[in-house]
Amino acid sequence: MIDFLRQHLDNIIFIVLGIMSFIMIWKTIERSWFYSQIDLELYPDIHQLDNALERGLTPIYTIGSNAPYVGLLGTVIGVLITFYDIGQQGGQIEIGKIMVGLALALKATALGILIAIPSIISYNLLTNSANIRRRKWHSQHGNKTANAANSLREESVFSTDKRVKFRNLSEENEANDDEVWAGRRNYEGGEL
Repeated sequence: MIDFLRQHLDNIIFIVLGIMSFIMIWKTIERSWFYSQIDLELYPDIHQLDNALERGLTPIYTIGSNAPYVGLLGTVIGVLITFYDIGQQGGQIEIGKIMVGLALALKATALGILIAIPSIISYNLLTNSANIRRRKWHSQHGNKTANAANSLREESVFSTDKRVKFRNLSEENEANDDEVWAGRRNYEGGEL
C-alpha cells in the first residue's frame, strides 16, 4: 500500500484537483455568460429569479472551500510516507531525503490553495453580479412588489382582528359557561 501511494499519490491528488479546477472554471464561465444574457422580464416572481441566479454557484463555493483540504490530504499522506521511510531506514537517516520528501509533500497543499483562491474570488464576483441583477429586478418590479406586500399586510391585519374578536367571543363563552354551570348547581341543590 505504501509503495502504491509513494508512486501514485501525486497523480491522484493532481487529478482530483485538476477536475475540481476544470469544474470551477466551467461553472464560472457558464454563470458569467448567463448573467450577461439574462432577461429580467422573463421572471415575474423574485423566487424564480433567485433560483436562476443562484443555480450553479454552489459547486464554485464548494470547490473553493474544499480544494485546500484535498491538497492537505496529499500533504499529510506524503509526510506519513516520509516518516515511514525514516522508520524503514533504521538509524541511517539522510536529512536531504527527508527534506525532499517533505518539500514534495507540501506541493499538494500549495496546489489546493492555488485552486481555492480564484474559486472563492469567482464565487464572490458572481454573487455580487447576482445581487446587482436582483436589485435591478426589484427596481423594475418595485410597484408590483409593494402592492403585493401591502395586500399581504392588510390580510395580516384583518386576520389579527379576527383572532382578537375570536378571543373576546371565547372569553364571553367561558363566562356564559360559568353562569350555566352555576345555575345548574343551584338547580340540583334545590335552591331554584
